[in-house]
Amino acid sequence: MAISEVVSSFPEPNYQVIYASTWDERWQINQLLGVIHDLILMVDSEHQEIQVLPTQAPADLTFESNRIELILQQLQNKNQSPESISILQAVLTEQRARKIIYEYNHDPKNYRILTEIYPLSTTVVMVGIKDISDCPEGEIVLQNPSKQPDSKTPLPALQTTHQCLRKQIEERQRLENHLHTRKTELETLMDNAGDCIVRLDQKFRYLYANRRVTFLLGIPQKKLLGKTNQELGLPLSICKQWDWHAQLILDTGRPQQFEFDLETDEGYRSFQTLMVPEVQYQGKIKTLLATTRDITQQKTALAELKQQNKFLKLLTEITLKIRQSLQKNNEELELRVVQRTAELETANERLQFELMQRHRTEFKLRKSEEQYRTLVKNFPNGAVFLVDPDFRYTIADGMGLVAKGLSRYLLEGKTIWQALPSSLLKTVEPLYRSALAGEVTISEVEYDGRIYYHQALPVRNEQGEILAGMVVMQDITESKQAEAERDKLIAIIEATPDFISSAKPEGEVVYYNQSARRMLGLDIEGKITDQIIPKNHPQWANNIIDNEGIPTAVRDGSWIGETSLISYDGREIPLSQLIIAHKNNEGQVHLLSTIARDITEQKQSQANLREAERRWRSLLENVRLLVVGLDRQGKVEYVNPFFLEITGYTQTEVLGKNWLDSFKSNPTQRPSLPQFSDLLDYYFKPYDQQLILTKSGEEKIIAWNNTVLKNLQGNAIGMMSIGEDITERYAIERMKDEFISVVSHELRTPLTSIHGGLNLLSTGLVKPNTERGQHVMKIAAESAERLVRLVNDILELERLESGKICLSKQEVNATDLLLRATEQMQVMANRAGINLQACSQNLEFYADPDRILQVLTNLLSNAIKFSESGDTVWLSVQEELGENSADNRTILFKIQDQGRGIPPDKIERIFERFHQVDASDSRKKGGTGLGLAICRSIVEQHGGRIWVNSQLDEGSCFYFTLPIERQKEVNHDHKTNFNY
Repeated sequence: MAISEVVSSFPEPNYQVIYASTWDERWQINQLLGVIHDLILMVDSEHQEIQVLPTQAPADLTFESNRIELILQQLQNKNQSPESISILQAVLTEQRARKIIYEYNHDPKNYRILTEIYPLSTTVVMVGIKDISDCPEGEIVLQNPSKQPDSKTPLPALQTTHQCLRKQIEERQRLENHLHTRKTELETLMDNAGDCIVRLDQKFRYLYANRRVTFLLGIPQKKLLGKTNQELGLPLSICKQWDWHAQLILDTGRPQQFEFDLETDEGYRSFQTLMVPEVQYQGKIKTLLATTRDITQQKTALAELKQQNKFLKLLTEITLKIRQSLQKNNEELELRVVQRTAELETANERLQFELMQRHRTEFKLRKSEEQYRTLVKNFPNGAVFLVDPDFRYTIADGMGLVAKGLSRYLLEGKTIWQALPSSLLKTVEPLYRSALAGEVTISEVEYDGRIYYHQALPVRNEQGEILAGMVVMQDITESKQAEAERDKLIAIIEATPDFISSAKPEGEVVYYNQSARRMLGLDIEGKITDQIIPKNHPQWANNIIDNEGIPTAVRDGSWIGETSLISYDGREIPLSQLIIAHKNNEGQVHLLSTIARDITEQKQSQANLREAERRWRSLLENVRLLVVGLDRQGKVEYVNPFFLEITGYTQTEVLGKNWLDSFKSNPTQRPSLPQFSDLLDYYFKPYDQQLILTKSGEEKIIAWNNTVLKNLQGNAIGMMSIGEDITERYAIERMKDEFISVVSHELRTPLTSIHGGLNLLSTGLVKPNTERGQHVMKIAAESAERLVRLVNDILELERLESGKICLSKQEVNATDLLLRATEQMQVMANRAGINLQACSQNLEFYADPDRILQVLTNLLSNAIKFSESGDTVWLSVQEELGENSADNRTILFKIQDQGRGIPPDKIERIFERFHQVDASDSRKKGGTGLGLAICRSIVEQHGGRIWVNSQLDEGSCFYFTLPIERQKEVNHDHKTNFNY
């Protein structure tokens, strides 16, 4: 292809060519831009892109495609002249349109292509390509290169350019939207990355930091942005290190990689940072992007690898010295042979040979020195020093010097007094002196917080003369610290009272600590021989270890359980045992370790605790007292069987219920109380009496002894209460108080009358012979009789209830007994105007007739006293059959009146001592209030029962039953503890 002399071709060797996706799409572009050119190219020098926009729909797509590809290949040809490059630069710089004509041959025709270049911006040009093979203008230009084609852009071309620009802008917007989406995805990926990613501006302030950075530094992202490392309070050394590398990037534009250590919540961690520049418009660095990765594990692994390689390198050094020594011996032998051979030759030949041998030796020496230099320079974690007899360094090199910021150039050629500080000189000078004196000295020196291993030895020539002194120094701080930690760990293991051992996977024991040796009766310092795991355990423990312990430890890394050990004296010691499986890099178990603790005392304590708990539980379960356990919220945690017996609840109904809400009497009427936890902490009472409700609704009075339960910290966690049911005792005490009150009143009233009457008579205020005197004496006499009856009734009731009166039982006829009772009470009935009616069956029963007659007369007396004149009192007797008539035949007595009746709330109490329906009855009706109590005692001693039915203002009916048949003598003592 030939290019006209008018202009040069258009090179773009590195651009990316972008075609419309289909010819249909190209045809749409043709419709949009018109037919000014065969082809339009949009060249973007900033983004290195060429967009192909055809303006015609070619008839031959294959030919058109080939032609376009040929032109683009020519535009991207890398072998263009400097002129072609300057034309594109001139179009962009001068913003002036240019034209180029290409000529090429495509069988069987020659083609001329007019290329027009129009600047659209400082970075984008539009290239229009038109076939002018048949155009005279192309021929004229080719014949006369000085005549330029008409550069006047036709109007349609301008329109086309305008529309093309609009399309370019729309496409640019689409690309920007796509770029924004990709940017959002990238930021999401960076924000969730495992490494720390930050972006810094030119003043090293944070523009962006992902979540890993905020987690590592413990600083929210909002507080990070706009701040430097120093403003965030990071260590000054780290701040300087970051700023120095960042400034170096701004100065050189090259990425930087560096490492630093930082104290975090997990301890000191090592990090590696890669910091790169972000180049913006016109090649300027606007921001820096840094990625930081935690390399603590890698550095730890590298340190361990270096520690392992140290021994290998030491071995290599020894081998090298041996080889050098052998080489020197061979050279000596060869030299002697040469010398002896040289004696037979001429002096000239001997001189030439010696000269050639010297050159060879010098060459080997230089090569050996270079190798030695290389070895010394790479001496790991230390340095090698060689001094001449004047104590001047001839060799000083090694990785240890580099770590301290030194180099061979600062030491070599100087004496030790010139090169070393005085503090270090005092320590190492004796080493150099001993080496030059021909001694081998080994020592450890501590300097600047580090520990260094020094070996001083002399360097001799073949004759054994000392030529120099060598000192090998190595930093052994880490190894010393590791040894110290290992020694500390061994001391702890040896001192612990736990059983610790290690064994091979096949069971051979390789280590016992002192405690284990004492348990097994082994020598504390002796060698372990003939010891295997099964030998020291009983069979059942071996089964657990073999089938459960070791397999679990191999699978999970460790196992813990309870086994036992057979001691040297044959005792079986219970153990809490931990088994650990140690694995190599291939995951194979190479060692099994165990830590076991003697739990004999713990087992004994547990047994004692279980026994104590069993005894206490047995006591609580069988004691005839109420036992209740409450938690801190007042919920029931425990009740004993006697509590359930008293209350009628089942255990399921009680446990978990709130004590105050479920068992306290009248909870709705109870005043507001603090929380149960407050009662434990502030209002606790060791002794208390409470009313509780049984399941049937009955109230029980319980006297509680309360104990607060506390945890190890002394905080109250609940309460245990033991209570006694004092309901009956409380009732008895109340009856006793009432009895004393009534008796004192009943005794005091007649005694007062007697005392007053006798006082009047004795003082002469009232004459005995007068009517008033007679009346006073009558009152005194009646009071004396009442007092006698009261005392007699009290004594008789006491004798009845104490069993001091023996019943004289015999066959009694019911009809005769009723007849005698009515005859005795007839006079009293007539005086009161009461009718007595008796109705009786002819029944025989076994009883004490006098006592039953006393019951009948007491009941008839009460009926007569509380009936109105003209009323009737009925007395009847009949036989009553029970469920089994042969065994339960009883006789029923019934006394019915038409009196005022008894209120329902007093029916249950009228059989108590000194209890009367109305307190004024003792004065108006007479009586002591003991008659019904005496009746109940007599009836119950006969094995019977007494009760009453009554309606107010309608009357009352008293019933009592007695067994008909003679019964076996049974002690029917009915005692009530009044304690008066």
